[in-house]
Amino acid sequence: MESSYLELHYHLVGGSHSMDASVRNKCEREALSVIYEIAKYLDVSTVVESYAHQEGGLRDVWKAIGRNDKQLTLIVAIFAILFSCSPKEDEQLSSLEKEKKELEIQKLRLEIKALSTEVDPDGALERRALEVADALNMSGRIAVRRSNFYKNLVSYDKVTAVSFSPKARLDSNSIEPTVNRSVFSDFVLHSDKLPPEIYEEAVIEIFAPVLIDANQQWRGFFNGAAISFAMLDHSFKADVVAKRVKFQHGTTIRCTLNVIRRYNELGEVVVAGYTVPTVTEVAEGGSSYVDTSEGVRRKRKPNPHQPPLL
Repeated sequence: MESSYLELHYHLVGGSHSMDASVRNKCEREALSVIYEIAKYLDVSTVVESYAHQEGGLRDVWKAIGRNDKQLTLIVAIFAILFSCSPKEDEQLSSLEKEKKELEIQKLRLEIKALSTEVDPDGALERRALEVADALNMSGRIAVRRSNFYKNLVSYDKVTAVSFSPKARLDSNSIEPTVNRSVFSDFVLHSDKLPPEIYEEAVIEIFAPVLIDANQQWRGFFNGAAISFAMLDHSFKADVVAKRVKFQHGTTIRCTLNVIRRYNELGEVVVAGYTVPTVTEVAEGGSSYVDTSEGVRRKRKPNPHQPPLL
């Protein structure tokens, strides 16, 4: 079994050697979660052991244990980069770039698997660490956990800075990438919202319509699951209230469905709700679909991609 060390150093006001235990434990939970998440992404098995904390501020020392020292060295190096380099905003990453990042992770995962058998040239581990950290920089699970870590410190004035130091041995000296308090908030996510998933031709079987002019949730089956959703198509709602659209068993609508998503505190993507901004067709009780007011309007609207008729 091989191991690699990581020192997490809290710099404290006035050279103090103590900090609030609750804050420290919360930070430790988030940091350890990121280490295990990195290992999971790289498909590397590891266990993290804790050493008695050191003074000089307050220093937590962890030892990663596994079967390959190069892989373990890589994990702690990636962690230090992720926690010391300001993250990109997710909005700056296009879907094409995100797809490229996933492909990069798959390629790097294969390279890292080979570290146990190949001779690693000087500087190659550092290059790989930078590449993996860049690819994982806006992983939801990592970004949220890192945000939680720094959010705990933002509200705790006693910590003036925090450093992350990968070590080959417990007694070895290494450069400490340091993050000062002034930039803690740069790592905190300002929103847990994600871009919605949009289904342009969703079919929903309605079993609980709202037949009055009220902002209540409709209910229906979508892809075999019962969902509650906000009906935002005002012209369709007006037709329902005026009884121009009637509902019976098996009535379905064809519509645009927005799935509202967010990150939870664990960095997992969860569904926060559903909205229907547009209904284009309705089929009453298994009959053929009929265009709604919006559906008729869309069909009459000229297609900008269609060449003019001669």
